[in-house]
Amino acid sequence: MKHRYLYVNPRGFRNEFHIYRVPQDKVESAERFMHVVTHQPYDNDNYREVRWITRKEAESLLSRERQAQRENDRAGLNRHTNPVGATAMTEWEEWANEL
Repeated sequence: MKHRYLYVNPRGFRNEFHIYRVPQDKVESAERFMHVVTHQPYDNDNYREVRWITRKEAESLLSRERQAQRENDRAGLNRHTNPVGATAMTEWEEWANEL
């Protein structure tokens, strides 16, 4: 089954993004989610971003964040005070019921 990849950064912070792997039969659900997130009011001026990306882009982003996490761990930095973004892809199935 083919998949699409959804990049979700709801508050615009570099370390607060998720990448979802969306099966073709769940794309409609993901599109509704994208509409909800992009039309949701926030009290701050941060830019929220939700967009489709390629598999290559998804793997590159995840790889970059895993590398940053390894570097932070080697340096002895606390993961709570030095967070990174997504380090693994999330299956869309887990979130589809929350819409």
